[in-house]
Amino acid sequence: MTSYKRHRFPPAIIQHAVWLYHRFNLSHRDIEDILARREVIPEAMHDTARYANNRAELSHQTTRVRERGMRRFKSMQQAQRFLGVHAAVSNLFNLGRHLVAADHYRELRRGAFASWDRAVSI
Repeated sequence: MTSYKRHRFPPAIIQHAVWLYHRFNLSHRDIEDILARREVIPEAMHDTARYANNRAELSHQTTRVRERGMRRFKSMQQAQRFLGVHAAVSNLFNLGRHLVAADHYRELRRGAFASWDRAVSI
C-alpha cells in the first residue's frame, strides 16, 4: 500500500478520491462534496471570491470544461485539433435561439445545415 506521510486523510480515502476523479471525470470540488456528503471528510468551504475579478480565468471557464472531458487524448496536439474543429462546428450550430424569432431561427438553422452538407461532401 502506498504511503501518504503528512497527508490529512488516510490512504483509503485518498485512493477513493483519486479513483472518483479519474473514473467519473469529476472536479476536485465535486469530489470534496461527495466525500463530505458521505461524512468521510468535514464539510468543504468553497471560496471563489478571489477569482471574481480575474477576467483571464473567467474567460477560459468554458474551455476548461471541454478540456476536462478530453483528458484521454494522447497528446496536446490531438486535443487542439479536436478543439479547433469543435469550435468551428459549435459556432456554426450555436445560433442563439433565444435572441431571434422562430422563423428567422429556422432559416439560420437551414443555412447552417446547408453549410455542413457542403463541408462534409468534400
